[in-house]
Amino acid sequence: MARGPADPTTSAPEDSAVSQSVVPEEASLPDEGPFTLVLNDGSRIDAVAFTHSNDTIVYITTDGGRRTIAANQVDSDSTLRVNQERGTPLQSPL
Repeated sequence: MARGPADPTTSAPEDSAVSQSVVPEEASLPDEGPFTLVLNDGSRIDAVAFTHSNDTIVYITTDGGRRTIAANQVDSDSTLRVNQERGTPLQSPL
């Protein structure tokens, strides 16, 4: 006589251990909120995300727009300082 695969009275111990274990979610970075890019001319850009690739910075504005600027337009030291003062630390180098 064949038994069905889902006989709850005869489940193997390893099956119940697997079904009760919790797989941790992949760690994600905390949302730090908006940050500011300070340009060499002193102007500021508020953004919610950015990436630095080659000599270009691509950033997302607070209203969801995608913009690109040359990396050499950003005053890295001022950008890091301003964001640190606001409690939104960025990693160096930009």
